[in-house]
Parts: sequence; C-alpha cells; structure tokens
Amino acid sequence: MEKRERVIKMEALKLIAASAATVICLSMNVQAGISDFYITDASGLVYEVDGGTLEATEVIQLENASSIHEIMYMGDNQLMYNVFGLLSVTDLVTGVTQDVFNVRDHLGPGIHDANGLAMTDSGDIYLSVRSQDPQSSSDYGALINIENQSFTALAEFSQREFYLDNHQVEENLFLSADWLGGTIDMVNTSTGDILSEMSFGFDPVSFFEADGAVYVIAKEGGLYTFDYLAGTVDYLGDVSGAGTSIIGATVPAPGSLAFLGFAGIAAARRRR
Repeated sequence: MEKRERVIKMEALKLIAASAATVICLSMNVQAGISDFYITDASGLVYEVDGGTLEATEVIQLENASSIHEIMYMGDNQLMYNVFGLLSVTDLVTGVTQDVFNVRDHLGPGIHDANGLAMTDSGDIYLSVRSQDPQSSSDYGALINIENQSFTALAEFSQREFYLDNHQVEENLFLSADWLGGTIDMVNTSTGDILSEMSFGFDPVSFFEADGAVYVIAKEGGLYTFDYLAGTVDYLGDVSGAGTSIIGATVPAPGSLAFLGFAGIAAARRRR
C-alpha cells in the first residue's frame, strides 16, 4: 500500500468510536501461544511473561526506577528503560546498569520529561516529550540517537497530549498511548497532527510487535491484539502474577542480537 493511501485510511479511523478492553501480545485466555515477553510495573520490577499461559515470573529489580516510564529489549539480555527522560540499560543476567542518554542534557532551562521508547526504521529512538517553564508548556515528539548522543525535536502535537508509549507504523506515523485520556492516537510526527483517537474502554500503557501483530497492554494487565487500520482490538487474557500497575512491555527479539556499542539497535527495530 502506498503511503498516501495508508494516511487516507488512517484519516478514516477518526470515525471509529468503539468500546473494547485491554491490549498486548497473545491469543485466547489459555494457551495463547505467542512469543514470551517482558513487562515492568510502576516500581521497576521486571517480569518475564509466558506467551502460552500469560503467567509472569519475576526477573530483576531495575535500579532507580521507582518512576519508570517504559522498557525496550535491545538484544543479548540488554533491557533499556526510561525514567523521566534518563535512559539506562541493564543486563538482565548480571544486573549491571549503565546510563546511556539524558534528554535533559539537550534542552534548555525549564522542566522536561520524556515518555515511551519506540525503535524507528532509521535506528533512532522516538519519544514523546513535555517541556515546561513558568510561561508555557509544549508537547512534541523527538528522535534521539544513542551512538551520536543527538536529540532532534519534531513538530508540536496539535493537541496537548503526553503519551506514555509509542509505536511506529509508518515513517512519520506512530501509535501513541494516552493513558490518562484512555485513547490510542494515530500521530503524524512531521506535522504534529492527531489523525485519529481510538477508545476501547481500558487504559493503554504500552505497545509491542511480535509474531507479525501489534499488541497493547493495559495498566490493569489485560492483553490485546490491535488492528490499527480497522481500529479494533481482540482481548487475549490477563497477565497473572504481576499485580495491577503495569507500565511497560517489550518482546525479546529472536535469537541474541549483538549489543556492542549499541550496534544491535537497528536490527531490533519495532521489537517493542
């Protein structure tokens, strides 16, 4: 499908006003049969979830992550996580942690926060950012590059939305989870326009892509497949054994990706 046709189809999603439940990566309440995945709760406690049963097993407590915003698996047991725009990487086996990027180092005076981690086709990481000073507040998307330590601000959102997570579906099109508003928005990051707002009756907190499908998980632990073109979700079941304060989810890429100097980033695209 051509990009123009895809954008037109996205515009049609504005007409959708469905009610549904929660999202992420499985199929059927029992024996879902998808890839295993990781989740974290609001305290930074990481669990591995069995893709067949949706049972969670504790893996590791992340350092200084009591206000964690998102996780992203980078390959070779390396898990990236975001706390107020400070990105760190933890080895899930050894527990060794290193800080790799701080959004606030690239912005001027004021209060700055960043949410979500979305791998892009280019190998950059996309986040949504909120910047505030005594006179104003702005919400916008941004691209960062870990290797180059670069930060590129994109267009401000046409409506003030501070998204908890993001997921790329086209070059400049991202799914964005408005947890407080209870919607999943389709955002054109080159213009800042919100092309559609989809509400399903749950609080979306994180996306990931696995087995050829996009999944969404709700704060309360519900897992759903998400057809963003049709604007529909299918409930797969609830994650058990991890409480009801899920904040992020990610899928390990198949096999072991090299993580030398973050060389595995491009190969890990969309494995959120």
